[in-house]
Amino acid sequence: MFESQVNEAETIKPKQIKRPRPLAKKKKGVKTPDIIVGGLLGVFLLGGSWLWWSSRDPYICSGGNRESVTELIEPLTTKLADIDELASSTPRIALASVIAQGQALKRELETLEIPQCAEPVRQDLTGVIDSWVRAYTSFAASEPDFLVEARFAVFEGKTEEFAQTFENMQQGISNYSVTFDMDEEKLIIEESALGTMGSILRGQQAFYLENRAFAPNVEALELGLTSEGSNYSYETSNLSDIVVHTVTPKTDGLRTLSGATAVIQGNTTIITCASDELSDKPISPPTIDAGILVCGSGSSRVD
Repeated sequence: MFESQVNEAETIKPKQIKRPRPLAKKKKGVKTPDIIVGGLLGVFLLGGSWLWWSSRDPYICSGGNRESVTELIEPLTTKLADIDELASSTPRIALASVIAQGQALKRELETLEIPQCAEPVRQDLTGVIDSWVRAYTSFAASEPDFLVEARFAVFEGKTEEFAQTFENMQQGISNYSVTFDMDEEKLIIEESALGTMGSILRGQQAFYLENRAFAPNVEALELGLTSEGSNYSYETSNLSDIVVHTVTPKTDGLRTLSGATAVIQGNTTIITCASDELSDKPISPPTIDAGILVCGSGSSRVD
């Protein structure tokens, strides 16, 4: 994410990217650690992937061995589900501690003493945790404006590979499958746009501090952005004391965004707004009201 250089009188804090709602959904008799995967230019994987665990009759492990393996492995899958749920609601910039919990869980699994017949279970679950750690590590380090394009690129085809591996597993006690919830894609696209908007608005703050004027368009901010993105169009309205950026979606099922950077009493401030309804039309821009930036009619603040 763009980080601007500012003087000691004003510090621009990095934006904490808003997430879609948690993807892990609890079902009766099913534990569902979801995998949210993503990254910059090929390090974001399938943001909407779900991974769930369900018990199954073993083919090799049986009797006391089966009970032993169940008692040992099942708590670890529960831990992964809990860590994943925590990660899904943790701001990007604070994910390091959650990722460390995932790494610790992998070490715990690697040192676990289990019957030889269940070794394939250990290997597959270790692979799942590895993917989870890589996914969140990439997500934590990535630029939001590349979220969508790259999020679906990194492990392209991995969902089928995982599903086939787990479906064919005839040793141990576990069975996994991976699916992608297409309903989440719109939320991921909007998350990307919100992150991009934050970069633009803070870029305008930095530009103003250096030039005592706002940039005329997003290209002038040198963030690697253009006025025409793959999912949105960006329009800039530049006045002397306020610059407004309107982000209009190119596809249905998304909200229009509008953000502003303004100079109020000598200090720069920002606001991000989203339309109250799904829309592909520009919304009323933010304005300065009694010395405060406020959203226009038909929109609400989302930053």
